[in-house]
Amino acid sequence: MVDDYVYFGELMNQTGRPILYSCSWPAYQEYNGITKTCNMWRNWGDIEDSHSSVESITQYFSDNQDRIQPHSGPGHWNDPDTLVLGNYGLSYEQSIQGLLVKTVNKIEIWKKPILPKVKDEMTHGIAFVSRRADGAPYSISVKVIEDLGLGGSQYIKGYMVYDLFDAEHKPFFVKWLYIVQMRLECAEGLHICGY
Repeated sequence: MVDDYVYFGELMNQTGRPILYSCSWPAYQEYNGITKTCNMWRNWGDIEDSHSSVESITQYFSDNQDRIQPHSGPGHWNDPDTLVLGNYGLSYEQSIQGLLVKTVNKIEIWKKPILPKVKDEMTHGIAFVSRRADGAPYSISVKVIEDLGLGGSQYIKGYMVYDLFDAEHKPFFVKWLYIVQMRLECAEGLHICGY
């Protein structure tokens, strides 16, 4: 079956037309081959309009991020399936969790290079996700260098931190030597802080 994906990709490229090639590559084990052949590939089961389905995909990406993330880049990426938004199976907060799974790479703390680019270095988008089922708030402490892999930059002296889902929270600046401390407030068993 792998040979069929490669062959079909070659045939599509011969058309000379721009094509987004989405593959359901068998068992997703040979990532070097898939990145040369396909633009996007599914990594896990089909998403359903339920929080347990979104949680399953979230857990898969959390458990496998170090294995699958290095193979994602310009022109080829991991696809955690369709966004389930605006339906009846998810609360607002649960829908945001699904959105974050789609837009950033690491769980429970994801980071993804985003614009603007400063000299030859990228800035980063980071999301903190509370997955507590009991809805209780709790504090977290994250070391910018050790836990997030950010810092030591010649050009970037720190990071502005924003709550993307609550405009009342004021943004704050964090230098790369700092430890970020914040309190995650949970609601309906899940609250996305979006920092």
